[in-house]
Amino acid sequence: LTQRSILAPQVTSPEDVGAALTLTQKEFGRLDVTVNCAGIGIALKTYNSKKDKVHELEDFQRVINVSV
Repeated sequence: LTQRSILAPQVTSPEDVGAALTLTQKEFGRLDVTVNCAGIGIALKTYNSKKDKVHELEDFQRVINVSV
């Protein structure tokens, strides 16, 4: 049987990702496979012509930081 583990670090935190990799190295000696399926979206139009409001830059940057 193979050993496996599922870890879910905060993908926007280099410290969390580093800790997950350190734990993997300690427990298993190596990392064979990793899957990144993180992604978020903001439920706003990029530009709302009825309210004359654009998508906030902070919201856009958060989507990019997590999803890319």
